[in-house]
Amino acid sequence: MERVGIEALLDDLTRHLKAMGDKELPNSQRAVLYACLSLRNPSYEAMADHLREQGYGSYRPRTLKEAGHQVFKRLPNTFGEEKVKKANCHQKLLAWHRQHQSLRSKNSVGAEASLHPMSPSGNWLKFAGWEDDLARVAGAIASGQRVVYIGGSARIGKTYFTQALVEQLRADFEAVIGCQAMDVPTIGSLYQYVAHRLPPECSVTESIHPILTDPSISALVDLLQFHRILLVLDHTEALYCSHQLAGQFRRESTGYDSWLKRLLELPTCQGGLLWVGREPPARFDSQYGILAWHQVQGLNTNDAAVLLDKRELSLDAVTNWTELVTFCGGNPAWLLMQAALMRRSHTTSARPFLTHPALHPNATELLQANLMELSCIERVLLGWLLSTPLSFQQVRQLDSPDISPSAWESALTSLDRRSLVQLDSNQHYRIFPPLLEYVLAADIVNGVIAELTADLSHNNLNNLRQYPLFHGTAPAQRQFWQRQNLLSPIATGFQRQHGFRQEQLDRLEQLLAHLRQYPVERQGYAVGNLLNLAIALSLPLETLTFSRFSIRHGDLRAAQLTHTNFDCCWFQHTLLPLNLQGTLVADMTADGNAIAIGDGTGALFHWQRTGTSLRLCAYERLTDPIDALSFQDQQTLMVISQQKLYQWWLDDEHSSPEPLMDLPAPVNTIAHSLSGHTALGLTNGQIVLWSDIGDQATPLNAHATGVYHLAFSPEGHTLASIGMNNQGLVWNLGIVGQTPEPETTLAPSLNMCLALSWENGSALRAESRHSRLLLRSGTTAIQEQVMGQHSSNQRIAAGELIALRFSRDGHYLAGSNTGAGEGGQLFCWDWHNSTLHTMNQLDGYAQVLAISNDGRWLLIRQNHAIQLVDLPQQMLVWQAASSTVDLSSLSLEDVQGLNPAEQKLMGITPGR
Repeated sequence: MERVGIEALLDDLTRHLKAMGDKELPNSQRAVLYACLSLRNPSYEAMADHLREQGYGSYRPRTLKEAGHQVFKRLPNTFGEEKVKKANCHQKLLAWHRQHQSLRSKNSVGAEASLHPMSPSGNWLKFAGWEDDLARVAGAIASGQRVVYIGGSARIGKTYFTQALVEQLRADFEAVIGCQAMDVPTIGSLYQYVAHRLPPECSVTESIHPILTDPSISALVDLLQFHRILLVLDHTEALYCSHQLAGQFRRESTGYDSWLKRLLELPTCQGGLLWVGREPPARFDSQYGILAWHQVQGLNTNDAAVLLDKRELSLDAVTNWTELVTFCGGNPAWLLMQAALMRRSHTTSARPFLTHPALHPNATELLQANLMELSCIERVLLGWLLSTPLSFQQVRQLDSPDISPSAWESALTSLDRRSLVQLDSNQHYRIFPPLLEYVLAADIVNGVIAELTADLSHNNLNNLRQYPLFHGTAPAQRQFWQRQNLLSPIATGFQRQHGFRQEQLDRLEQLLAHLRQYPVERQGYAVGNLLNLAIALSLPLETLTFSRFSIRHGDLRAAQLTHTNFDCCWFQHTLLPLNLQGTLVADMTADGNAIAIGDGTGALFHWQRTGTSLRLCAYERLTDPIDALSFQDQQTLMVISQQKLYQWWLDDEHSSPEPLMDLPAPVNTIAHSLSGHTALGLTNGQIVLWSDIGDQATPLNAHATGVYHLAFSPEGHTLASIGMNNQGLVWNLGIVGQTPEPETTLAPSLNMCLALSWENGSALRAESRHSRLLLRSGTTAIQEQVMGQHSSNQRIAAGELIALRFSRDGHYLAGSNTGAGEGGQLFCWDWHNSTLHTMNQLDGYAQVLAISNDGRWLLIRQNHAIQLVDLPQQMLVWQAASSTVDLSSLSLEDVQGLNPAEQKLMGITPGR
């Protein structure tokens, strides 16, 4: 190629990269491409000589090699190929340019339009699921909705969808004219662009409209009103202001708003406008008869599998690869980038990769560019959503300095328009796609470190004040994420600046002193954030002055609290040290709204759940370890301690556990009936039947070995029991005044019973045999679940069952096993409807302690901690772990914000 042609090609490539949101070519990268087009597969030494001879600059071969490495990594996203090398760069550049020129000559979607850079070269529509969408949008245009907004997140496929739509519409219009918005920043430049591309029979001249003063606007309105011209304007986000809410035009582009207003007010329109971009203009908020919307959606897992297969990036051998699709929000560009990284790392599981994701540089740069366009309040709101998902009402109620509810609402609407947030199944807004969270977290980390280390004279500590870096009421899984991706990197960056412990303490004390200059309402979350930072650094808190501060969203569970002074502090959403020790026992109510825990020191805790947050409501301590506990009903807890039975009425905040009876042996299992009976299965084979009526206790002697399973029939008149030797008995409790005798013996089974319930008047047993989970009612096997080799949402993984438990109404069977790798698997089987939910565990095997009657909430014991799991959402919601914190010297005079149970836990006496 001649030099003029090469320069033209590189100019086209530069414009195309900018249109895709990428950076321009640096001189060194452009020089490498120039040399590749001038010569066939030259060495870098030959490149340097050739460029010098051509007067293209003096470069060292090493510099060109580094520049080549960078530019060859960028080009696959443009060419739709996996790899571009020095050897094939010449061929790939020419092929791309021919295709690019062909598209321009057809004038299909404008002079600068090209296929979506991450789209396959073949017919993507066969598996992208767009046929119905295209037909719907084409139908809307045919019915008179001649202005169409085509939107979606960055690199989701908007341009490719638009091109496919244009191909369907081409026959209905006299001409199709398309352009990139960055090439026509003003309405006048758009008119000039269109005027030079009109067919002769459609020529329109500028004129003054009676309503409009700009002749360009008048001409463009008339053009679309009276001529069948399809105008396509792509990448329209280039027309908007940065650092403002979505859809606000730049000063030089405000003519577009006037044009759109006039265009949308037309009763009919022969032409059409396709407005394509990441966000709609504010003008589109109002309802207009000729306006239609289409939001391009991400790939589903089936379409994603086809896309990866076409690019020879199939992840069939990778477990949980569908989580990668969710992580990328179904975005084909992000998916291909991350899949390529995974394949290069030779990973066999997506889970470790997504736990510590290495983001593709191109994805990171583009997402960072998106964040740079946001307004200040949008960035603050994203910081909140990084802490925990929020409903619309919760967003309006956020408490940050100087931000009103209406301002929060506008920011949320703007983020939604920019496709940076998404509503989940619980009607909570989340950051979307999830990989954006990691880019945002890195941005926040850098901002906080800058504030922590900057001169305080002009430092307003905005990042520290506006939102919590750790959210005290967020789900436990999210709290782990915050420590890993926010607090830990901030602590590391802070340590780099202040290497010695005393330097760190001195700097934190300076920051606290600086915050005292602010009124309390303007301190925001800064004190809690600094407290959590000090704890992450394992610093002793006694030298830091926290007294008379508002501490919000602090985590004191693992803090060094010796001689720490929190006098006159106000606590809000702060996690306190529970000091749980020894073996933990726990239970949950049938609705999943209350949890009780007892430990090896006699401590008893009661929490109430609201959504995904739990609040400590009651705390008591017995003199002996807690061996077992069980909710008799929503507000009554039965407690076993050293072969003594206690009853605790939780609806009375002044009550404490009351002793009911002594037991002759330790307790293996507890069951309750709706009629007020409680049955205790003892290790000596005895069953103790206790009733609320008259506090009567009746011993039932029948089992020769320990009693391991008990279950009342739904009406409460019959009790089934199974001993350690698999012997089963059924007891009739309906005969008044007589000691119950075994009515029948359950038909023996060769399989060990793992759980017991009732179904249609018969005892329902859950058994395991030969990789099958069986449900047996009487002598009949009524359901079966085959355990497979691979875990999925349709099959329990093969392996040893650790524990099984029925929900109290018997409709669900939950358990765990060892068959899904090192962490095992949780499962919940709705055996009535033959549906199954599973969740692979990351941190060791789990024992299911309770399951709610709707099958959603599982209470488990894992790694010396009690955890609450939202199984359908695949989320660890809450946990209480064993730990020991010295509170003996902690100063809490006149502390505010703690309820009576929390005050008792912290050793605060009334009046103190």
